[in-house]
Amino acid sequence: MNKTLIVKVAACFFLIGYCLYSYIDKQNEITSLKMKIPQIIREANIVKEENKRLSYEIGIFEDPSNLLRLASNPEFSHLKHPLIKDIFSMPEGVALKIEKDNDPYFNKKIFSLAIGAK
Repeated sequence: MNKTLIVKVAACFFLIGYCLYSYIDKQNEITSLKMKIPQIIREANIVKEENKRLSYEIGIFEDPSNLLRLASNPEFSHLKHPLIKDIFSMPEGVALKIEKDNDPYFNKKIFSLAIGAK
């Protein structure tokens, strides 16, 4: 009877020890995560500030006066404004329609793809 009592008490101590160990391990994990939170917040603030700075630089670069100044530089002298006849526009929502009766390519089931432009 003494052996079974000793085994039961040892099993209880082992179980209690395991529960305490797992509790302390979880607390250590939570504490380490809590210690990382301020560092992550600092990094997020740095990224936000960098985004603000880059947005400001984009705004300055896209400013019409800056674009006109850049257009007068010699490295951009080959660029030109398109003529009105070179600009094609379509109203929003209009799709190209293929008329089945009048299109000989549709009846032959031969379609060509545009791979370049002049």
